[in-house]
Amino acid sequence: MEKVLNTLNRKIIATNKHQDMINKYKALYTDEERVIFSLNVMLEYNIIPQASGDIKNAKESEKLREEGNKLFVSTPLKNHTCVDALKLYTKSIAYAPYPSEQLALAYANRSAVLLKLHKYELCIQDIDRALALKYPDNLRAKLYVRKVECLNALRHPCMEDGINEAQYWLEKMSIDDINRKKLNEKLNSINHNLVSQKFKKQDILKQLPLPKIQTHNSEVPCASEAVTIKYNEEYGRHIVATRKIRPGEVIAVEKPYSLILTPDNVHTHCSNCLEVSWTNIPCEYCTYSMYCSEKCKAMDWKKYHDVECAIFPSMLKMNFVKLDLFSLRLAIQAVREATSMQELREELKEVDNCDDPRTKGFSKDGTFPSNKYRSLLGLVTNTEKRSVQDLFRRSLDASFILYFLATGTNMFGSPLSKDLSMLVKNADVTFVGGLILRHQQLIPSNIHSFSEEYGLEAVERGVAAMPFFSLINHSCNPNILRHSRSEYMIIYAMYPIKEVM
Repeated sequence: MEKVLNTLNRKIIATNKHQDMINKYKALYTDEERVIFSLNVMLEYNIIPQASGDIKNAKESEKLREEGNKLFVSTPLKNHTCVDALKLYTKSIAYAPYPSEQLALAYANRSAVLLKLHKYELCIQDIDRALALKYPDNLRAKLYVRKVECLNALRHPCMEDGINEAQYWLEKMSIDDINRKKLNEKLNSINHNLVSQKFKKQDILKQLPLPKIQTHNSEVPCASEAVTIKYNEEYGRHIVATRKIRPGEVIAVEKPYSLILTPDNVHTHCSNCLEVSWTNIPCEYCTYSMYCSEKCKAMDWKKYHDVECAIFPSMLKMNFVKLDLFSLRLAIQAVREATSMQELREELKEVDNCDDPRTKGFSKDGTFPSNKYRSLLGLVTNTEKRSVQDLFRRSLDASFILYFLATGTNMFGSPLSKDLSMLVKNADVTFVGGLILRHQQLIPSNIHSFSEEYGLEAVERGVAAMPFFSLINHSCNPNILRHSRSEYMIIYAMYPIKEVM
């Protein structure tokens, strides 16, 4: 985008219209007007976005798998080397066309790392995935013997079936194949030293149950009755205690309205639940999204990935960051939550026309729920504090995202014409563009880091839209502690908190 912005600036300066554009932009009142203005500027100066993201690529998949192989056979092989190889194999899986031999080979190679790391059940999963695809017949015996190793380590009741399958494919191998003898010896060795104890599943660390709030807040469903929302000129909208709060007391347990994975974590975490995954499976169409299970994959597709799939790769190629990705995701969720575009327009108008800053974004029943887009609409954007340069840059980013959305997806029924002059005249398109721009301004001040423990530190795995938590003012000497859990964030009191009269 920096390259695009520099090109546009040179063209504007060359026509000596810079100050005129600034004056016109300053006079705009709504985000939709700003997007329309930006689209017209793009049209006037022939700035047309080009879709050019990474796509499935058999050669790239093979290259990544070979890099993983070199690392895996390195000496000495250590745990961190195994993990690095695993990441390369997972990336190879992401780039492999579906279905293909490259995908099958990448699953098979990753299973070897999982065996080395004693992740036996996960190893079997990857072996089964490879065998269900176009895995070469002459290599199948090796996978079946590896599966027997895992079944033996797990003391699995299907051990005999596994041995029979391995034996079947060994017999189909050529007598001249040098690997046949080695695999036969390994299988005989396993057979000779069978573990006779009962099957035991591998231990999986389970999270403790979510803490419970004793008495819920009448206005904020996710919060305790020990706090309430206040507003004044000095602090804006903020949270205060309605009674004495004890150290360790749970103040709120909020489920984010939306979550998005940090792009750097796409090969190590699930794009839907954001949990760490040793055996990520790919989206069948893009190289970006990966999942811990078929269930998460289906959920993500239904929620928003059916739209994002065609756009995220191009956005990432243009160095758009998670703020931009999230601004699009929130727009998709907003449109899908509403029964119609007109209903969403009315909701935006109601929130913007609310004359009570304390209850801005509240639902019509007088509550501030975390699972409604209306609650996000009520959060501050700080538009009035932004410079023209900052706001126009965000408008341009939103317009590019909107262009990809309108011309590359079925968001508006079917992909629309790539003619900017036509898009500017489409009221639904420009309205959604205004929402994307609103999110571009809302996110920096309100979105929370969704973290996890890594060694002794808390590192970001993604970001979350948390309507209630966004009302809590920052302090360099906080009296509360925020803790991320799977799909939830919890706030505890660190010290005794006095009631605010």
